[in-house]
Amino acid sequence: MDATLTFGAVTSSAGQVASHHHAAKVRAASIRDLTRSVDIPLVASGGVSSIEDIQALMTLKSSGLIGIIIGKALYTGAINLQEALLLTKDS
Repeated sequence: MDATLTFGAVTSSAGQVASHHHAAKVRAASIRDLTRSVDIPLVASGGVSSIEDIQALMTLKSSGLIGIIIGKALYTGAINLQEALLLTKDS
């Protein structure tokens, strides 16, 4: 996982990028550890490929995770936007 924190940042993203065009898997435990080690809100990105990934990340809301970036999974249809929005609205 790569995390870039900029001096004076109010928030930062925590993400991972797969190499050789292989899909990364979301690592909720690593993101949880990162949220506990910094004092700014984080946005998760990279490897979010299913509703289950979103559910796992939503458990980190109380730890300082304030958002989730979903990319390819939306335009390939792996994640339904309406379903994802409903899931996050309930939390």
